[in-house]
Amino acid sequence: MSDPSSDTSTQLNNDLYADDNYSSTINFNATSGISNPSANVIKIFTNNIDALTIDENQFLTGNATGLTNLNYNAITNKPDLTIYATNTNLNNLSTTVSGHTTSINDNTSSIISINSVLNDHSGYINTLNTNINNNNTSINNINTSINNINSTSTTIFNSLSNYITTTNANALNSRFFNNNGNTHGTLTDFNNISQFGYNFILGTANGPGVNGAGNYYSWDIGLGSEYGFNYSFNKN
Repeated sequence: MSDPSSDTSTQLNNDLYADDNYSSTINFNATSGISNPSANVIKIFTNNIDALTIDENQFLTGNATGLTNLNYNAITNKPDLTIYATNTNLNNLSTTVSGHTTSINDNTSSIISINSVLNDHSGYINTLNTNINNNNTSINNINTSINNINSTSTTIFNSLSNYITTTNANALNSRFFNNNGNTHGTLTDFNNISQFGYNFILGTANGPGVNGAGNYYSWDIGLGSEYGFNYSFNKN
């Protein structure tokens, strides 16, 4: 819009009517008047500043302060704000806010106390965590020891399986009950018996000489490291 003050036109009087043919700006003095910046839009200005605007829909708008001094009670079909802004409601709201503020302050104190307690217990928690970690280390060491024992046991059993065989069992049986594993003619002298158990003597040297027998079944029993007992059956 052009500067309203630049219009120097004058009117015969200050009465304005819709059918009057005015220019785009009417100055009542050098700084105040009415302007018609576009079709169906009217602006009222004072001190060379737009104060109010009426648009083509008859909506009235103002600048930052243009509507400040309107009388609310003079507005037609105005909204009823009393249900929202009564003194009682505002007082109740103030009381409620104050009560909540007190509760917030109380809760803040409680939270501070809780934080203090948590801080005091954090040392105990850290110590407990340390103990748990130490116990975990001990458990891991125990598990390692158990694994080592299992490994050793497996090695031992595997080694035993190499010895506990049918062949070895037969050899052991022969050792105890069949001439101590010796051949038929190994022993010929009773004084040469060096192993306890069942022996066969193919001869009579230093023997009992029973009924002219030439060989004997011998059962030799230990009586300690210094003595032994021989029980012989002649074989004819």
